[in-house]
Amino acid sequence: MECGPTVRSGKDYPPRKFLNVSVNRLGEAPTADVMPRKTDCMSKLLDTTVLVDVIRREEAALDYIDNTRKAEGLLRLSIVTKMELIIGCRDKAEVQKTEKLLVDYDVLDVTPLISRKAYELIVRFSKSHGMAIPDALIAATALVENAVLVTSNVRHFSVIEGLRLEKPY
Repeated sequence: MECGPTVRSGKDYPPRKFLNVSVNRLGEAPTADVMPRKTDCMSKLLDTTVLVDVIRREEAALDYIDNTRKAEGLLRLSIVTKMELIIGCRDKAEVQKTEKLLVDYDVLDVTPLISRKAYELIVRFSKSHGMAIPDALIAATALVENAVLVTSNVRHFSVIEGLRLEKPY
């Protein structure tokens, strides 16, 4: 089962959501085969920790991704996760491998609404719980997109009211 509208076009770019309308990486609006949003569906947003485990070829992470993709379709991640993964690469070859891996995910950009929500989280939790900007942006993305945040580091996010968390393995 796949959440949200899906766009199938001649482009080789995976669809992204912008204000509940799918667009491809070039920012083009859908041209054909748009499926309506399913309201009974809860999308999953992958935290950086899960994708680090995938890159490290950890069996539990690979199984989780395979099983979830079969059951639910396209998995999502924040552009912040994508940036964190690139920063963690040691050289250009690793950057290329990581970019190739991430093509299969729906990447969500930081919107003004996500930025404002992340700011609220930073104000509330940066001093008391050590919340960092990347975690605030990822959590805000999950909240704004009404997604379950899948993370192996539940402790970082458990203080955020209304944020649904899933520990994948």
